[in-house]
Amino acid sequence: MRYFKYILSELTTFTIIRICLVVALGITCFNCIQFFDSYFNYSDNKKMIEEKIGNQAVYRIIDNKGSAFSSNANFRVIQDLSSSISKKPYYYVKNQNFMTEDKNSFYHDGEEIQSSKGSTVYRTNLLTLNHELMKKEGLTSDFSKKDFTGETSGVILGNSYREKYHIGDTIELSRATGSSEIGSVSLENKSFKVRGFIPKSKKIMDYSQGSSEAISLDTYLILPLSNKMEQDSNDEYEQTQIMDYFFLLSKKEDQKISYLNLAREIKELGDKHQMSNLIFQNDQSLFYYDLQFYTETFESQSIMMVLFFCFSVIQLGIIIYFLYKKRRNVYEVYYSIGSTKKEIFLIVFLSYALLLVAGVTGLGVLNELYLSKQWSFQGILFGTGVYFIAHILLIFIAVGRNFIKPKRRLK
Repeated sequence: MRYFKYILSELTTFTIIRICLVVALGITCFNCIQFFDSYFNYSDNKKMIEEKIGNQAVYRIIDNKGSAFSSNANFRVIQDLSSSISKKPYYYVKNQNFMTEDKNSFYHDGEEIQSSKGSTVYRTNLLTLNHELMKKEGLTSDFSKKDFTGETSGVILGNSYREKYHIGDTIELSRATGSSEIGSVSLENKSFKVRGFIPKSKKIMDYSQGSSEAISLDTYLILPLSNKMEQDSNDEYEQTQIMDYFFLLSKKEDQKISYLNLAREIKELGDKHQMSNLIFQNDQSLFYYDLQFYTETFESQSIMMVLFFCFSVIQLGIIIYFLYKKRRNVYEVYYSIGSTKKEIFLIVFLSYALLLVAGVTGLGVLNELYLSKQWSFQGILFGTGVYFIAHILLIFIAVGRNFIKPKRRLK
């Protein structure tokens, strides 16, 4: 009976230690992924701002009271302002109006929306850009002139759609035309011709107010802002909002502009078009404020990474070393019956490598069920990769020295 209790106690202790080790490995790997994910977020946003904005001023006109105006009125104001400052406007919007009932046909944001017919629809990953912004981003070559005038409806697709569609195919999307009091949306079908595909891994800056996020276009559809959409749309679901237009001015051009004169011109434009609450805003400070958020997140993750990583490495090293010492008698038996040191080391190495795999797998399941962290692929790849290498080195340092010299006996 005593032998049975001893064996049971040993097995229980062995199992508990292994479980604790898996948990510790998962937590440390979590911190590694968080660190690299915050680094790549910071790096991508900084790169986007430097490439797309730099030292330029980002002027945007907004309505101070949030009133709704027709697209035609917004377009006239922007056209007059463009003539006044001798700059062409850019237009960018994450289109929230085009939806799909088949969630497997198009990439979407995952939010379920009820249509007036009772079906569930999803907002498609779709961006609308005008000709000037498309030219800046190198996306105009596949569209025809008629796509920009509104005579035809063309669309280009992200690289992830290459296996599903071909140039010349027709795709169907549902456009929201209204909403009910209970929140359901009325839909009408619209057809688009596939004009081409966006190069793989192409990224664009999120030009929304103050957002410096780098967006991968692999899963997006790109629509051109046509002249027809700019001038003729009075539908609240298809309005080209005035705040979606913006102007980029170089530092030299910005210095030539008087803020007081610009404010007066905008007020006169507002009075002229019965839009008396218009004001201008320079988004440059908002973009850099957004970047500061990513910078501070990265710095805080760096501190946590250093402290936690050092602590966990020391702790895990001690655990692995004592676990190895506890099983020395077992390894002596293997050695005495003809097993080589390389074979024994391989057993030890694989056992701890599998514990790391178990820890990372458990972290993935936990994130899927509860944490819901949106880590980038780069963050996951580098976080798990670097920690895997560190873990392997830790195993080698803790127990590998006993197997290096072929003539050395296990003691």
